[in-house]
Amino acid sequence: MAGIFRGPEIQIAASSGTPAVTVRPRPNWLAALLIFGVELWLAWVAYKQWPMSPPFLRAIWLWALVSSVPAIVYQFVGEEIIEIDAQRLTIRKGIHGWERKREFRIEQCRELEWENGGKGKHLGLPCKVG
Repeated sequence: MAGIFRGPEIQIAASSGTPAVTVRPRPNWLAALLIFGVELWLAWVAYKQWPMSPPFLRAIWLWALVSSVPAIVYQFVGEEIIEIDAQRLTIRKGIHGWERKREFRIEQCRELEWENGGKGKHLGLPCKVG
């Protein structure tokens, strides 16, 4: 099995002279079914053990089950848009209209370079800010 994700789908476009890179996940649906099955099994175990569990264990189960749902949804339908212009590097992460936007001034970005990926490396555009 190649893992949960086969690597992102990357589209590069220029709008108004600003290059924009759109990154979308390409999930492995067999792995997704496995993850969904594990989530259901953990929910069932938590439900059966709830009356006998101490409060701290209940809190851990609730946190794990509730926090994993948005993370899994983002991995399957989320997208990231990276825009670079003369003044700013803008990164937008979102799920169908819910968006988180971060902007960095180009002067603050160091070591901005394209990585092709390969053994032990991910395809990407890393940089250091600050």
